[in-house]
Amino acid sequence: MKLVFDLEEVSDALGQTPESFKTLRPKLESIGFPKPVRGLDERWSIMDVMNWVKNEGASSGGGFAETAPDIGRGTIVNIKPSKMFVQ
Repeated sequence: MKLVFDLEEVSDALGQTPESFKTLRPKLESIGFPKPVRGLDERWSIMDVMNWVKNEGASSGGGFAETAPDIGRGTIVNIKPSKMFVQ
């Protein structure tokens, strides 16, 4: 069972390129996006990311949202819920 997203996977799950995610990451973390798993550079807990997306969706109407809140400078993070589930 896979427990972590790497940089490419978390970027894809948020509808961003890895470069775009790296730029947005400090702002996302300032609004509660999970930090990488301690000791694993650029690896995020899948459950933490899923819970963050779910909570952000709940704040804008419940469940997984198509977009997260505007995080500044007119940037909207597109969330792809189907990428959140790893089989």
